[in-house]
Order: sequence, then C-alpha cells, then structure tokens
Amino acid sequence: MAAAHKPISSNKCFGGLQKVFEHDSVELNCKMKFAIYLPPKAETGKCLALYWLSGFTGTEQNVISNSGSHQAASEYSLVITPDTSPHGCNIKGGDENWDFGTGAGFYVDAIKILGKLTTECTLM
Repeated sequence: MAAAHKPISSNKCFGGLQKVFEHDSVELNCKMKFAIYLPPKAETGKCLALYWLSGFTGTEQNVISNSGSHQAASEYSLVITPDTSPHGCNIKGGDENWDFGTGAGFYVDAIKILGKLTTECTLM
C-alpha cells in the first residue's frame, strides 16, 4: 500500500504550479519530501517528465530555488525532484561531516540495519 503524500506547499510559477509533498518512507523509516512542477499543459494533457536528482547535500529545494528550470519546464515538461537523502534520521555518526552522512546523497540501497534506519552507504 502506498504511503499518503502530505501537501507542504503549492505556488504558482510561470503559469504552472510548483508543489512540495512529504511522505513516510517505508524503506528509510523517516519522512521524505519531493517536489513536482506541473506546467500549464498538465491541466489538459500529457506531459514529458524530467526527474532531477540533486544529490550530495542537496534537497528538493535546491532545484526549486537555484536551477532556473521553471520557465523552460512551463513549455515542455513536468519536473520531479525527490530529496535524494534521508535527513534527521539519527543514524549513529551520520551527521559528523557535512559532506558524508545522512544528507550527502550517497545512499543507493537499503539492505543493512544500522539503528532504526536500514541503509548501506555506496559511493557513486
């Protein structure tokens, strides 16, 4: 059964809507966010979809505030930007360094138990 998506924000942008949602991640055992930009065309028809993965210490907010993608996306496609790392999950040692830890975007799969969170850190 899919987790419920809680709306966090919805803002008009270049004729479309920039939305942010939060959900409980079953795999990571914590709350995660993702954003989606819906161009004007999404109200009446199909659109291409671009998945933008910020990575490293980025969140879904990096694309929203720094990419400048909304104007082009308003003509062509959805832009889906998931947060690529768990944040605030209290993993032992996970927040000791800014560039390597729970917010660093290195997590690829969830197979080893470390506290309450199941992760295996894999460098890409």
